[in-house]
Amino acid sequence: MAGWWSRPAYRRYQRPDCDSTGARAYARRVKLGVAASVVDGLLVRGDVEVEDGRIAAVGLPAGRSGLAVPGLVDLQVNGFGGIDVLQATSDEILALGVELARAGVLWYQPTLVTAPAELTRLALATIGS
Repeated sequence: MAGWWSRPAYRRYQRPDCDSTGARAYARRVKLGVAASVVDGLLVRGDVEVEDGRIAAVGLPAGRSGLAVPGLVDLQVNGFGGIDVLQATSDEILALGVELARAGVLWYQPTLVTAPAELTRLALATIGS
């Protein structure tokens, strides 16, 4: 499928961190610099090496600090497990975090759907408490 990026004027410039198709070029092999990682539920001391986006080795000579754990980051959570962030109480917000963790989400950003200003203010205060 041809688009604006395939026109000659746009093909002249290639970002230095992209390959010829425009896809981002990432380091093939990188160490995370962590002191330990969690692998299959066990703590493994040492650094983690990632190659082509996949874990290549664990237990390498340790990095500086930190712990690498498997998990997801969800940047937009309006609700989960029957809990709507807009209508939730403080206890329900905590329960939402627990349910997301059970599903493998370690970090999340609670977000609100469009609503009247007063309801939005109340929800923001609840999330912040």
